[in-house]
Amino acid sequence: MTTHDLCWIDLGVIDTDRAADFYQQLLGWSIDDPDDTGYRIASLHDEPIAALGRAEDDGAPYWTIYVTTLDIHAITRTAQSAGATILVPPTVAGEAGIGAVARSPQGIPFSMWQPRQHRGTRIDAHLFVDDTQGSRAFLHAVLDWRLRTDGTITTNGQSIATWSPVATPVRPSPWLIRFPVADPTTTREHAERLGATPDTDVIGALTDPCGARFTLTQQANTSCATSQGATHQQTGVRGPSNNPRE
Repeated sequence: MTTHDLCWIDLGVIDTDRAADFYQQLLGWSIDDPDDTGYRIASLHDEPIAALGRAEDDGAPYWTIYVTTLDIHAITRTAQSAGATILVPPTVAGEAGIGAVARSPQGIPFSMWQPRQHRGTRIDAHLFVDDTQGSRAFLHAVLDWRLRTDGTITTNGQSIATWSPVATPVRPSPWLIRFPVADPTTTREHAERLGATPDTDVIGALTDPCGARFTLTQQANTSCATSQGATHQQTGVRGPSNNPRE
């Protein structure tokens, strides 16, 4: 995993038991009992891959992405200088690491993570961008990300995610988390039996019983804990979009 790569996801919901039950049954996750803050680590094949926690407000929930960094204080200052709103300043999370939360001027939420004992895991995500020029400039200045015309996001010469332009913001978060499975069609049917519903804004996506958006992708033959090795699929929103420009 390289600096400024995606390294973790977590989901804040009002009912963590309901979310835990859904993802356990759907994806086969093992989910720990909550710690003293309500945070619950999810694992697959004994590897930590995600977490669930108590929501701090009653707004629509969404999966939060984390970006790895070697110096969280420096990157937080850079993000703030570039116009980001720092929602949570660098905060020590025990021996696991140090985290911070920010939102770009274009409305893109992201968390930063300086690992200690917890290094995280690779994830697969897609970013919907409604301000291509502004987002491209901000993400390059702060995270050294490049939003390329082929729809990939790269850093340090490696592809870490995908993106697409949209005409209007995707709410509550422009991030779409993709979970790889052996049979997306069958798993989607299972998800709907468990209470998921087709998402009203993003084509092909689902909304879990707690209201968080996600999608399912075809798992590659490569062994992976989460989405590493998953194939990227075309993702779109309902409505017109802009053309990306380098």
